[in-house]
This record gives sequence, structure tokens and C-alpha cells, in this order.
Amino acid sequence: MNSSDLVAIKALGRPLHLGTLYNARNDSVIAGKSLWGVEDIEKGTTSEAQPYSNFDITTSDSVSEKHKLLDVSASLQASFFAGLVEVGGSAQYLHDKASSKHQCRVTMKYQGTTEFKELKILGLNVKYPEVFNQMEATHVVVGVLYGAEAFMVFEDTAADESERQEIHGNLSMMIKKIPGIEISGEGKVEMNDEDKDMVTNMSCTFHGDFLLEQNPTSYEEAVLVYKELPTLLGKDGEKAVPVKVWLYPLNKLNDVAAQINNMVSESLVSQLKKVMEDFHEAEMRTTDLLVKSKILKTDDIRDKLELFQTKLRDFTAVFLQTVAEMLPAIRQGTLEEKVLRDHLDKRKGSGFSRNEMDSWLDEKETEIGVLSTYTKTMKYDIKRPGPELDVLLLDPEVDKIFMFSFTSLKYEEEYLNTISQSTENLKNNITIPAHAQNTRAEIPWYKAAGVKEVLLMALNHMRGYEDDVQLISYISDPNHPGASVRSYQDGICKDPNVSGHGIPVLKHFLLLLLAVNILLDPNTVNTELVISKGGRKVERVKEWQSYPDNPERFDYFTQVLCKEGLTGNCWWESEYTGGGHIMGVAYKSMSRKGYERESCLGKNEKSWGLEVNDDACIAWHDNVRKNLPASESRRIRVYLDHMAGTLSFHSVFSTEEKLLYKFHGIFKEPLYPGFWLIKKNCL
Repeated sequence: MNSSDLVAIKALGRPLHLGTLYNARNDSVIAGKSLWGVEDIEKGTTSEAQPYSNFDITTSDSVSEKHKLLDVSASLQASFFAGLVEVGGSAQYLHDKASSKHQCRVTMKYQGTTEFKELKILGLNVKYPEVFNQMEATHVVVGVLYGAEAFMVFEDTAADESERQEIHGNLSMMIKKIPGIEISGEGKVEMNDEDKDMVTNMSCTFHGDFLLEQNPTSYEEAVLVYKELPTLLGKDGEKAVPVKVWLYPLNKLNDVAAQINNMVSESLVSQLKKVMEDFHEAEMRTTDLLVKSKILKTDDIRDKLELFQTKLRDFTAVFLQTVAEMLPAIRQGTLEEKVLRDHLDKRKGSGFSRNEMDSWLDEKETEIGVLSTYTKTMKYDIKRPGPELDVLLLDPEVDKIFMFSFTSLKYEEEYLNTISQSTENLKNNITIPAHAQNTRAEIPWYKAAGVKEVLLMALNHMRGYEDDVQLISYISDPNHPGASVRSYQDGICKDPNVSGHGIPVLKHFLLLLLAVNILLDPNTVNTELVISKGGRKVERVKEWQSYPDNPERFDYFTQVLCKEGLTGNCWWESEYTGGGHIMGVAYKSMSRKGYERESCLGKNEKSWGLEVNDDACIAWHDNVRKNLPASESRRIRVYLDHMAGTLSFHSVFSTEEKLLYKFHGIFKEPLYPGFWLIKKNCL
């Protein structure tokens, strides 16, 4: 028997013993048939002790890493993906996949071997030669390595990427400690308090060839099981199972036997593996987005995600069924490998390529992110359209309701039509036509021109009705795209777009930030200024104030900054009495001392400001001035878009606002709102 003719494969929990017949075309075990009798096999068997044990961990949860840990050959991987191989025991680990991107998983592998058995077939007479003519089997098992493997998957959940890295580190560290952990006389795991806290939220899933009374589900239980594993094979290894086998081709014994004529190339198997990883990645992202959509109660987005998930699973099933039909034919030599390659390429025009799925899921993630940002800012209850909303609208105790409504979540998406048709095309073996991924009936509402202004207007409008019932919902309204504030009286919608009539007059108005709550910072205020108790009003006075020394205090110019630096999208307003002041923003690093321009708001590269006088306004930055007409209102609103690098000042009236000036630049640090009261006035 030439060793070069042998093919080594993992048993994967299948009953592959000496003399077992095997069909390598579809990687199946031929049960109930043999070339030799039991006694003949026993006489031809030799054995050799091979005691060995190994401990390994991996932080990767990829398909590739799983097959690497189990040492699965490329050909067997293809059969597994196609559903031709039914695995058992420790190989069930191949089916253990994360369902969410928030899951942090680290796997521990234990491997032990006991003996190697070999069947000397060349001296055996074939007792059942009809097996060759039946053309079912292609190989026979002639070598078996016995032992057992176990995989313990430890898992924790992370809220974000930074926490994910920390949890992965903790998981790895604690699993590496397992071999050295002591067990007390009472059978308890000995750990210090710090380690106990670290494993509190860890869970464990066990996949093994060992028979356990109960599978471990926690870290402590996993440690106890690990300590027991070497003894579970039995005193003489009698409980060991086949972990790896060697196959001998039957056509070497008889020319008429079935044989393998071609093997699927490893490059093509790698391509199939990449497809499966892409599908799994999309599945996880969809699961996470579905959770977020349900929290936000966005049924329109949820329905689209569920449709995508259903179509992805349908496409995957049909896609792999075809692979399952092709593999045996390729190995038999009746089908060219090119047919499988063409089949794998079909998904490029189906909507299920990695780029197409990522593009669509990115859009859903952005859409959900926009909704989440605004709902968190407002902090109002979300009411799902339907019974949940109707009950509140008809509540006899509720008179007036103002609703922030996202109005444009219902829109046609050509992508969803494409993937729906693709599965049907694949089922019917119809060539899928190429299509443009970004083809859609209309662009997403959140990408439409001017939508941000509409959202901000509606958001800010809601602040004027704090004494009434306020909520968030999703009422589709094509006449008011993006969002609107809807007013209800006694359960009836009186105005579907209150926010389209201008910003309401707020009842209390001195210095107000509507998106973020900011206050004047007493550590920066000049000694000629007095801040109100609430930190929202500042006034210039005649008497110098006795403030403690502080390196952040303006010691010459009558200026003050606010406490919080801003980096997002927001706006705030101020109303003033008297003229002669500058309002603006500054980096925290702007100078506070002396009478040079480095400490003047708007007069240096670290600050921007608008000087407001009774007869004119002046825009200032880096000591460059821009003369402007006077403001017609004493209410000034400042809009900041830090990322876009824009800062604009507006006069605010009861029903409208008017742009005074807009700065464009690159903001490298957080911006602190500030004021310079040049004359005796009050903000």
C-alpha cells in the first residue's frame, strides 16, 4: 500500500472505523456494507499508542479559523458548506456562529489522542467483491487516530467597539489562566475577587467528543470540566472516538470501482468560504439593526430589514443546494469546475455581493442612526402608529399633543425588488442580469437636499411646547418630507406641520442652547462682569468683582466663555439689551491674559465672533473684519456644524430668521461659546 495514495480527513464526529466504506464524491459514510468480514478486519488490524494532549485558544470567530482549528481539508470544507456532511461531537463547533457584532467570543480547544489503528488490507482477501460494482464507495478507511476534542466558546457582550476590544482582552487573559487555576478540596474554583468580577458576565458553550453529565455554561463550570477532560477518555482510552482517518482508494484494489477523477481547487473553495463569511456578516449586521429598529419602534425600517433577512436566507439555501448538486459531479468528472465558478459569480449581479449588501446595510445603519440621534436629543416617548398612538390621542385626560413625526420612512427601494427577483431567478436557473446597486425609485429621505434644516427646525420647534404633551412617532406625510411637528387637539390633527410656520416664541429667554445645555463658566468671567445664579445671564457692572485668581479667567477684556466645548451640530440663542458686544466661539487654548489680540474674541486665529452694535454688525476672525448691516432683532441665533466647519449667525423674529453672516473653516478643537461685553449691557 503506497502512502501517497492515502487521503487524510477529519472524522468530524462521524462513525469512521477501520474497514468503513466512504464516498469521497459527496463525503458520505456508506453504512451496512464492507469488503471484509468483522473477523478479517480484526486480524488485519495493528495498533500503536499515541498519547498526546494540546491546549489552544483563538480570539477569531471566523469561518476560516473554525476550519483551521478542526484541521478540515479544503475539499471537506466545500462539502460542509453545501450541507453534504452531517457533523457530530466536537465538530458541532462549526455550526456555532455569533448572531451579533456585539458578541465577543474567544474559543478554547482541548485535544487528546490515545492510539492509532491501521488495517493491513493487502494481505486480506475481499469477501464481498460486489461492492466494487455497486459504484457507491470510492474509498475505504485503513487508518484511524483515536482520541477526543473539545471546544469551549466563551462569550460576553460589548456595547461598542472600544468595549469590545477590552472584553476580548479580558476573555483571552482569563482563558489562558484556566490550566493553572487550582481547585479547592471542596471542588470549587479558586479565584481572587478581581478575576471573579471579570468572569461574572461570561457564558460558555461546550462542543466535545466527551460524554459529560452536564455541559458547562459559566466560566467556573468550564474550569472544572477542563480539569476533568484527560480522565474522561477512560483509563485505557476505551472512550476515545475517531478524530482523524486515512482513506485508501478502491480503484487501487479493483479497476471497476468508483473513483475521484477531479478535485475542486483550493482557490475555488476559498472563494466559496468567502461567500459564506459575507453572508454571515450580513446576517449579523441585520440582526443588530433589527434590535435597534425595534427599540425605536420604526416598523417601516424593521419590515425592510426582515425582508432582506428572509431573502438572504432563501438565496443562501438555493445557492448552496446548487453547490451540493455540483460538487459530486465535478469530483466524478461529469461536470467541469468552471460551472461551479460561474455559479459563485452569479451573486455579483444578484444584490447579494459583499459590496451591495454592505452598501444597503450602511444606508439602514445611517437611517437608524439619524432617528436615534434625534430621539435621544428630544427624550420624548416614542409611540408606534396604530393602537399605541391612538390610545394616547383619545385619552380623555389629554387635551393637547405636539408630535415630532418622521414623515418619510415609507419609500420604494429598488434594491429590495432586485434581491426578491434574484432568488426566483436562481431557483429557475435564470441568468441574473447585471444591475446598478444604487438604482432606486428615489434617494433616501435623509440624503435629500435641505432635510437637515427641516429636522433641526422641527426639533427646535418642539421646545416651544414644553407645557403640553410631547411625543415622537412616524406618520408618513409626502407633503412635508423629512419631519414635521403635528399638533393634535382632542385626538384630532389640527395642523400636520406646525414647524413650517416658524420658531415659536419661548417663554424664558436669556441665553439658551436647545440641542445641548450649556452654562456660563464663572472660572473664565472677567471681574467687571456678573453671572446670574443660574449661569444663563451675564451683565457688565461698574464695580469690580472680587473673584479668585484663575488661569482661565480673562484678566483684561470683559469676556466670558461657557463651560462646555461643542463638537457636533447644535445651536443656541442670546438676547441682549444695549449695544456694543461680541458673541462667538473660541478654542479653550485661546489666551486669557493681557490686552493683546490673542485674548480678544474674534481677533485671533483661535476664535470667531460677531460684533453687534446698534447701527452695524462686524464679523471677526483672526483680526480680519467684515462689515455687515445692523441686526433688526435683539435675538441672535448661532448655528454650529463642527464637522462641516460652518458657524452662522442669524437675527430671529417671531415667525422667521435672517442670516447675518456665515463662517467657513476647519475647526480643530471643541468650540466654547463666548461673549465680550464691550459696553455696559446685558445678555
